[in-house]
Amino acid sequence: MNDNGKINYGLNLNSASEEISVSDVPFTQFFNVMLKGDYEANGIGLQNNNTGTINITLPLGSTITNAFLYWYALENSTTLSNTGSLNNIAITGTLIASSTSDPCFFHESTHFFRADVTNIVNSGVNNVQINPGGSETLIDGASLVVIFSNPAFPRKQINHY
Repeated sequence: MNDNGKINYGLNLNSASEEISVSDVPFTQFFNVMLKGDYEANGIGLQNNNTGTINITLPLGSTITNAFLYWYALENSTTLSNTGSLNNIAITGTLIASSTSDPCFFHESTHFFRADVTNIVNSGVNNVQINPGGSETLIDGASLVVIFSNPAFPRKQINHY
């Protein structure tokens, strides 16, 4: 974190000097809630296969209030891998970020997506499939964030960026 309270995580690759510089990118709050409960998150690498299983374990007596699936794809700048399924139900993700730097796999862009999956997520096994947007696309991974209420838990503010 720099002196201005920003996290440095944007990469810019200068091919002439092959230096990597970091630029300031401020966090933007996407979601917040105050509840008796907490959140659970898990993910899976999808680099060699665009399907996998994400397990979510919630405490007894919990009720899912919100759930978000995140994934990213290395692909051409005009390609969008924003569709797939969770538990065999079709999903469409919103493009939430994009980068034109890909120093590892030499694709034109890295696209980051989010889908609200509140009504289809399970406590337990969740089967995820992301559809590649093009033949050059590399789906690299997916993460599932589940927010839950539970009367046995203390009241808590959950902020999601």
